[in-house]
Amino acid sequence: MAPTSSNIGPIIDVVLDYARGVVGLDDAREQPKGAARMASILDKTYYVPLVAQILDKKGWHVAARFQRIWLSGKANAVVRPASDGKGTAGPLSTAGISMDWILRFERARDLFDEVTSPDVFANDQAKGLLRSRLDRIFQLTKVNTLGFGDLKAVGRALEREYINYRGIGDYDQWRAGIDELTAALGRFNMYVIPNGSATRSGKKTRVTISRIGVFVRDSFDFEGEQDLGGWGRPDIIKPPTPPPLGGIGPVKYVPVEPGIEFHISNASYREYRQKTGRGGDFLIYSDVKTRELSKPIVFDY
Repeated sequence: MAPTSSNIGPIIDVVLDYARGVVGLDDAREQPKGAARMASILDKTYYVPLVAQILDKKGWHVAARFQRIWLSGKANAVVRPASDGKGTAGPLSTAGISMDWILRFERARDLFDEVTSPDVFANDQAKGLLRSRLDRIFQLTKVNTLGFGDLKAVGRALEREYINYRGIGDYDQWRAGIDELTAALGRFNMYVIPNGSATRSGKKTRVTISRIGVFVRDSFDFEGEQDLGGWGRPDIIKPPTPPPLGGIGPVKYVPVEPGIEFHISNASYREYRQKTGRGGDFLIYSDVKTRELSKPIVFDY
């Protein structure tokens, strides 16, 4: 039976101390308040807070920070689409990440090069979306010239600025193996914002794109079935088995190997949330990385 709101407080205090590494598992179980209930909670889910400790030992502090944000948040599961920022218990909180840090990783740089190609931000579909946005603004403002693309927007304000995106898929992630980018973001998307000006003369409009901006948005959640690999203290992480063609498929646990204390999956985190009342999904937004176009893109409609 899950703890109730009347007895969960002391338990949560101990859980969070354990997650922060203030006390060990044995010490946590010996805490005078709610020790028996604490033991019952930790029997199946004690390994979830251990993940942050292992990540810190590896020096993967960005990934560890996101784990602790999730652990310290009140229970809240993302409601799709994540871009709406809604959770089962209220709006999702947000956290930041640096694009410069993301671009330390080769696959992220490859994705950045892809999303900054005119084939992505200035293809027919992207131009059509930009045109519809500009038409609405011209109609509302009654001006002849306007600028578009707010490259200084932050957080959820970025959702109304981007024009297209590309993402890291299952295959790219599995091929990369376990590194801090995978531990922090897993699969993620990069979104591109066109920046420039538009001038309307009669029934014709000339659009000039002179700069672009790119940001990352990711939902830090544990929905769906996903194997998260094997873990062991102080700093051992074993990648999960590759997924079958066509998708992740059901989680398949492998036998415990030397140095591996436990295997976890997305379901482990959901169980932790159910038992403790903690575990808040949240959205991650990077800052905007800008690039000047050597040759502005101009089109009329």
